[in-house]
Amino acid sequence: MQDLAIQWDIAVETISVLENPNNEQGITADAVATSITELSDQIPDAIELGLHICYGDRDHRHFIEPSDFGVAVAFVNRLAGMLHRSVGWVHMPVPRERDDDGYFAPLQNLRRASGSQFFLGLVHLADGIAGATRRMTAANRFVKDYGIAAECGLGRRPAEAIPALLALHRQIAMLNV
Repeated sequence: MQDLAIQWDIAVETISVLENPNNEQGITADAVATSITELSDQIPDAIELGLHICYGDRDHRHFIEPSDFGVAVAFVNRLAGMLHRSVGWVHMPVPRERDDDGYFAPLQNLRRASGSQFFLGLVHLADGIAGATRRMTAANRFVKDYGIAAECGLGRRPAEAIPALLALHRQIAMLNV
């Protein structure tokens, strides 16, 4: 089981409940957190668990654009207080056009468990190193010790785009921003 990892893709819940607490279904953030906790706590500790807080993706655009990291940070903090097992990583998206302090400021409130890695999805092929540098400079004012990733991972991309995206990750990882 050492080669197995499970990542919760928390997208529908983010856009339908967390960003819309007065949703028509009456589903609460606490109900979502309880459900994720109950499922996660059934996963053996030998299997690494990751959380991807997302806003959906259609044609490389979110279903709704987050105003900042506030909702994602609050939800991850809520889960951290409820889970009885470790979380190997948390991944949060950074829209291409967001390099402002207002977007990143809530990250200063992120509670991270020992051993848990944090990834910012700030790598975008469309604006390459220059865009990633702008986003990393803003992030660095509010959070330290994070990894980089594509905004919504590598999924839903044509296979021929992956080598360029991985090369860009390597170039950005070598920067001292």
